[in-house]
Amino acid sequence: MSDPILSHVMDMVTTGRFPAAKNADDELTPYLARLLCLTVQQGCLMWGMRVIVPPKLYPKVLKELHTAHPGVVRMRNLVRSYVWWPSIDTKTELLMSLLPVSSKRAKFCPTSPLGVVYQSVGKGSHGLCRPI
Repeated sequence: MSDPILSHVMDMVTTGRFPAAKNADDELTPYLARLLCLTVQQGCLMWGMRVIVPPKLYPKVLKELHTAHPGVVRMRNLVRSYVWWPSIDTKTELLMSLLPVSSKRAKFCPTSPLGVVYQSVGKGSHGLCRPI
């Protein structure tokens, strides 16, 4: 594994040797908080049923999960269901802002000059939008 932090976490999980939380680097703190639920399955670091994704793969994973253009809330829930990384919500929203918006959704949900963000009211809403 090329990511030094995840390599270190995998070593800790496989050997069972964890530093005391007060002695840990800030980068290890999110992993140590989940210490009891971390496992290594077939070479993948897992938190429960979620795969812990290395930073260089965040955009690729989000792009793959975004292929159906599920919307921000559903996308966030989808991401949380399958994968994890530190500050997942913040990084997901940041990376999602860089992904292309579905042209179908975009034409029905106009942007506001006042900065109000709109979202579709639901499946079959036929373009009805409401401010978030």
